[in-house]
Amino acid sequence: MPEDQNLNIYQRVKQKREDYQRYNFERLQEEALSTFFDLAQEHTSVDILYQICVIVPKVFFDVESNLYIVNPKTLKVEKVCSSETGLLSSKTEMEISVSEDVYETDDSWFFSIHGNRSLKPWLRIYGQTSVIGMFEIYPKDKIDNKCHFFFGKYTNRIGYNLHQKLLMKQNMEHIKFINQLVSDIEHNVISPNMYYKLSIRKLTKLLANYGAMLAKVRDTAMFCQGREDPVCKLLRNIHQEISNINQTFS
Repeated sequence: MPEDQNLNIYQRVKQKREDYQRYNFERLQEEALSTFFDLAQEHTSVDILYQICVIVPKVFFDVESNLYIVNPKTLKVEKVCSSETGLLSSKTEMEISVSEDVYETDDSWFFSIHGNRSLKPWLRIYGQTSVIGMFEIYPKDKIDNKCHFFFGKYTNRIGYNLHQKLLMKQNMEHIKFINQLVSDIEHNVISPNMYYKLSIRKLTKLLANYGAMLAKVRDTAMFCQGREDPVCKLLRNIHQEISNINQTFS
């Protein structure tokens, strides 16, 4: 590892240590973060991550939460999971504000979920903003200042992990698309070509037989050239008609 890069990582680790000392999380909050990290690493499914996001606050802090994600295709906000009802089988569009900053309503706090900015170039689906969703915590009266600060950091962890899972999902979809494309090509191009190749072989054989028969007709017609009986005349006429038809394909 280059010395300047090694120094940079050293400074980042030192800075993180100082950050956590400044955060001064309570033991329960540290355990909640550790639980979230452990479970998020165990599973690759986006749906399971949705459930982890809302269940951790419920188990550790006895608060309810809803997870909202910006649909990358419609850019509409969809509620995907709730601590009260679980994973939603059908995503429901919600009329909530998507904000870069935290905001409050009568009974809830809404924390913005930011994606990992370093991964943004590989997931160009949200335009210029880094907000990929919103995380609602309620009831509001259970969230004091220290808890509010913690949930801001917790939501950041949601964003980083969710962004990675979405990127993995996107890559898997690309791989599935390529595999399906290859399968379609094999089915629609290679297989038909093999069929056509066999058909052409059969047609070539038929044409060869046709040519041989035509040569026999020609030779017989030439043999009957000087004869005027009806059979010879008919044979010469047939040969002439076949020759005229063949010329239309040349």
